[in-house]
Order: sequence, then C-alpha cells, then structure tokens
Amino acid sequence: MMIDSGRFVSTAAAMGLVAAVAGCGESNRTAAPAETPSSSSVGRTVVAVRCDPSQTITNTTTAVVDRDGLHLRVTDHSGLNGTTYLNYRYAAANGPGGGDQVPAGTTDLVLQVPPGDVYLDCSYSLGTKKTTPVKVQAADPNGYYGPITLAALGCSSTAMVSWAIGPTRGRTTEAALDALITAIRQRPGLHARLASIGYVGSGSRTYILERSGTPWATAVVSSESGGYVAGLDALC
Repeated sequence: MMIDSGRFVSTAAAMGLVAAVAGCGESNRTAAPAETPSSSSVGRTVVAVRCDPSQTITNTTTAVVDRDGLHLRVTDHSGLNGTTYLNYRYAAANGPGGGDQVPAGTTDLVLQVPPGDVYLDCSYSLGTKKTTPVKVQAADPNGYYGPITLAALGCSSTAMVSWAIGPTRGRTTEAALDALITAIRQRPGLHARLASIGYVGSGSRTYILERSGTPWATAVVSSESGGYVAGLDALC
C-alpha cells in the first residue's frame, strides 16, 4: 500500500472498525468534545470507478461523503496481467494521497480524505503504466468531517516515529492506550487526549500523547478482533 497522508481502506476493513472509540477521563486520558452533525442528513454517494487499460472512468464528478469518508466501488476492466492500483490525491492533482491494490472484479473502498477535490487514477504494472487522473468533488453537507487539524491542537509536525513501540492491545480503548503509554518508557508521565479530527464515523481515533500539556506524539486506536489496538503514529 502506498500512503503519503490520508487513508484508503477496504469497506470490509472499515466496517470492522466502525465501533466508536471514545476517551474516558481517567488518570492518563482526557476526552475532547466532538461536533455533532445535523439530524437532517443528505444521502451519501457511492462513486463507481472503472479501471480501463487506457483510462479511469467515474460515473459522477461530484459526490457526498458519508460518516466514514468517500465511498467508491471500483471495477478492474483492464484485462492486463499484473497488479492494478487505484491511486488518489486530494486538494490538488499533485497533493498528498496514496493508493491501494484493486483485485479482479469489483471492490468497495472507503477513502478517508478531506472534503474537496479528489483525483483518482488507475495504474498498472507497478506504476509503469498510468492513466490520466479524474477529478471528483467530494462534498460534506452533513458536517461529518471535523475541520480541526492536529496543528490547531498543538501538534504541527508530521515526522514519523522511527523506533518501534507497540502496537499494544486491550479490551477497551483505555486499556490499549494505557498499555501503549506504559511501553513508552522514554517519556514517563504521558497522558492521552482525544483529537477530534477526521470523520465522525471513522473506525479509528487519533489521540495526542502529551506531558504537562505539551504534545509529544500522536497515537491511533482502532478496533480489532473484539478489542482495541493502539499504535504510535507521528511525532509532534
């Protein structure tokens, strides 16, 4: 999987992560309030994407995102040998993004990118054969995507953690975070604060690990096999 920033997940994986992850105000966790979308919602759009040998085709140029992101239904019509990838960029054609492998047939995918312009293209033969990106404008009339950024919450760096700690697991979000904080012996006294960013229905939640109010790193918690998994993401 090729990831710069933003996330691209199969619907099967996303649905397994639908359980809401919330922080409880215990000894090392502080929850932040999340915004609630309007009760009168506009239905989501599922964008049909077809990967042909020489082009990427979509059935619409505008779409409405759902609680967990932009929904796609991708079909590989290329007939080419080797692996097909659906790539995406957002904000600009050369903006941040990523991509994921598309198996033969039709696959449902959820793209967790901010509302706005999203550029989709299919590529083949390990990226040596590409197609022209197609722009889809993702709208968020229901307010499912939180406009708050990590930078606004005091964590402006996106440097990835270069040493391995975790992931840690627990029966609850709190237990998984406690185990992660315990494993980070280089930074005693850390507390986890829920960062209300991204989509409200995302199967994962981002926390800021801080000490005495100073952010140090971010951690991402997701559900897995009846429990929760916490892992370090980026340094602040």
